[in-house]
Amino acid sequence: MKTRLSTGIFIILFSVNAFSADYFWVGGTGNWSDVINHWATTSGGGTFHWEVPGEGDNVIFDANSFDAPGQVVTIDVIATCHNMDWTGVTNNPTLEGDTGNNLEIWGSLDYDPAMTNSCSGSLHFHSTQQDSVNMGGHLCLNDVVFDGIGEWILEDALNIPGNYLYLVEGVILRTWIDFEYRYSF
Repeated sequence: MKTRLSTGIFIILFSVNAFSADYFWVGGTGNWSDVINHWATTSGGGTFHWEVPGEGDNVIFDANSFDAPGQVVTIDVIATCHNMDWTGVTNNPTLEGDTGNNLEIWGSLDYDPAMTNSCSGSLHFHSTQQDSVNMGGHLCLNDVVFDGIGEWILEDALNIPGNYLYLVEGVILRTWIDFEYRYSF
């Protein structure tokens, strides 16, 4: 029985990882849901994914994502990904979305100071391991929810003016100052 259960768990874990992919934003301004015009399989590439990123997929915004100043990525659906990485973007792009379209991150978040965060949807972090959150100096414009059995390392300040921080489950570590806060239900 143990062997069968172990094999089943291995197959489930392997199948989740087998279908995860890197999604590279290309083409400048557009909607998160516009897969065949914006979510490429390589940086600056012309081959596109067939579906929006999911909880196992990494989304990457880099120097090949935006070719003019002030271009905008609009979260027009509930946006889900594993890791979200904005490091190295150019041309001061903006990430925006309304209050009905949350951002669900199942791994780490890395915003860049060279972008603008205008998302007014909630920011939800889910984790089963240790992940990091780097806001790049940007404000959170709505509630932030941490809900998972993992840990999150806050790489910089998590500013949530006028909104709430919810810790449903998990551990939050603040390493950017000499202070550690642990809370769990």
